[in-house]
Amino acid sequence: MMENINNFTSYYYCFLILKKSFRKIEDENESLNFLEIV
Repeated sequence: MMENINNFTSYYYCFLILKKSFRKIEDENESLNFLEIV
């Protein structure tokens, strides 16, 4: 059970970080460049 909770929190933090970077990219209007890199 403890491992599952750790997994969930790490995924959640990853999600938050991705969300933050996406917002930052949108502010800089570079979403297309970002998509090309990925």
